[in-house]
Formats: sequence, structure tokens, C-alpha cells
Amino acid sequence: MSTNVLSSRDVNAQIKPSAPSDVKSMEYHRQVLESRLKDDQAQKYVSPSDEIQSPATQKLSNFRNKNIMKKSKPQTLFQKTSTRSFEAAKNQPMFADIPKKGD
Repeated sequence: MSTNVLSSRDVNAQIKPSAPSDVKSMEYHRQVLESRLKDDQAQKYVSPSDEIQSPATQKLSNFRNKNIMKKSKPQTLFQKTSTRSFEAAKNQPMFADIPKKGD
């Protein structure tokens, strides 16, 4: 390195590229991933108290499940017409029967 770092330099001077960094191969990454997966499987422990919920958590969970069940009931896209409403509408004029204001 030069002794005078802040000195002016030629703008057109070529800068030598630095040495390429050590690139890890895909095989290396596979080995690291496999070793991590093996370690995670050995350390996995399920506590018997994991299933126990506090009363507040149980209440919230039940409320959420109740709302989900209400909203998930299938609904028909078109209401079925009852015979009573069909008979009442039978004598009423339909849209094509309504006279236009200009006529």
C-alpha cells in the first residue's frame, strides 16, 4: 500500500480486481443442511404439558372455532321460492309488463 493514501490518482488508471472469494460448492451446502437436519431430529422433545391450555386460551380457541363453524356453513346461491310468494307474485306485472314513461 502506498504511503500517501489520500493523494490524487489518475482517473483512467486500471484497478486490479481483487482475488475471487472462496465460493462454497453446492455439495458443501448439502452436507451442512443434512447435518443440521440430523441434529434437529435428535433434539426434538415434546413436553407433556404442551397440550394444556389456560382457561383464557381455551375460551379464545372455542370462540374462534365457533365463528369458523358459523361462517363455513354452505349457503345456496339462490333462495328457493316458496309457493306462497310465487302465487303472490304471479298476479303482479313483470319487468317487461311495466309501461315506459315515454309511451
